[in-house]
Amino acid sequence: MDRATPLEGVRRTFTEAVDRLVRSAVRFRFTPIVIVIPDRSQVDERIRRDKSALYGVPLSSYDPRQPNRPVAETLAARGIAFVDATACLEGRAGQYYVRDGHLTAAGHATVAACVSAFIVQQASASIR
Repeated sequence: MDRATPLEGVRRTFTEAVDRLVRSAVRFRFTPIVIVIPDRSQVDERIRRDKSALYGVPLSSYDPRQPNRPVAETLAARGIAFVDATACLEGRAGQYYVRDGHLTAAGHATVAACVSAFIVQQASASIR
C-alpha cells in the first residue's frame, strides 16, 4: 500500500476544517491564530531513538518536523497566522506526561511563553 494514500484523507479533512475556520472568521469577524502543538516524539530524541529501534527504521530517515509541514502550508496558503511550538518544546525535559503524552503544567507554560512571544512580535511588526 502506498504510504501517502491514508495521508491524503487526513490532509483533505484538515483542509476542509481550515476552510470552515476561514469562513467562520469572515462571518463572525475574528482573526484566528492556530497553535501547533507537536507530538512528544517530535521534540524528544530519546523517544524517536526508541521507536526507531522498535520498528527497525533508521533514525536518520525520520524528520521530526515533517508532520508540521502540511499544516503550515495549508494555514499559510489561507493567510492564517500560526505558532509552531515545536522549537519552544524541543529538548526540554518535563514538558509532556510520560504515560499519556499530554502537556504538563511546565509544557503549558512553555507553550504560553512561545505564543506570547509570537503575539509581541506580531504587534511590534504591525506598529512599524
